[in-house]
Amino acid sequence: MLEIRTVLCPVDFSPLGEREVDLAVGVCRQFGARLVLHHNLDAVSVGLSMGWMWNQVHAGEKPTEAMVEARLKELLASLPEEVSAEARLSDGPVPAALHYLQEQVAADLVILGTHGASSEDHTSVAERIVGDARCPVVVLHDGEHGATSWPADRPERCPVLVPIDWSDGAMAALRLACELARRLPLELHLLHVTPSRGAAVPAAADQAAEKIRLAGVVPDDLRERCVVHLAAGDPDDEIVAASARVGAFWIVMGAHGKGLLRRFTHDTAKALLHRASCPVWFVPATWKVA
Repeated sequence: MLEIRTVLCPVDFSPLGEREVDLAVGVCRQFGARLVLHHNLDAVSVGLSMGWMWNQVHAGEKPTEAMVEARLKELLASLPEEVSAEARLSDGPVPAALHYLQEQVAADLVILGTHGASSEDHTSVAERIVGDARCPVVVLHDGEHGATSWPADRPERCPVLVPIDWSDGAMAALRLACELARRLPLELHLLHVTPSRGAAVPAAADQAAEKIRLAGVVPDDLRERCVVHLAAGDPDDEIVAASARVGAFWIVMGAHGKGLLRRFTHDTAKALLHRASCPVWFVPATWKVA
């Protein structure tokens, strides 16, 4: 059974930060989790910026701790009474501070926002946090659709895209997606992409066998809420296209981090972190249902 006891949510008091908090509140209400809001006082370059380092309060002089504490108190006071919440401040390199805080509060989920991809010289903070996290991380983007409400508040099932490449990370993502579907009105869309860079598209018989294999990994109680899809091409492009076709509310996929604070190689998880038009739940390969 999926248990989420603590949600860690970095904030910057911006519109993107407000959406992060809205999603975090939905999770906390659903699972009875406590919410830990986090703000980092350290200013960094735009090339490394996460949502909570982007707000204009960081564009000039560094805000004082008293200023930020006052804003955090206002934010805490605005949260629903039934949500247990607290706030933490940090100062210093963001990935290291957030990694330490994840461990300190025993976070089961991290919700954060990102404003753009990494440059050739820098790995974005989002990439480093996703690659280093031991728990699932939900990434929201500027200008995306989705996450405007909590699934339980919507009249219809919300489509969730789950890319499956048969890796440990993908199977961990499937486990999380299934657990979420047991608690929420979700429709699971499993997608397998055959890379076809110069290769032939699989024959019809092979495609049929792959669909059966995909359907076979879905628990019996969720079969009627699952649709399987096959595609051939560049995995990054096909996942983005499939997300648009099904109107994905969320994408749930495996994270392919390369170790503690190491940079990602160019992989699908990194591409989707920046290209997705809806929130993406990144799930470490080592994640298991409690």
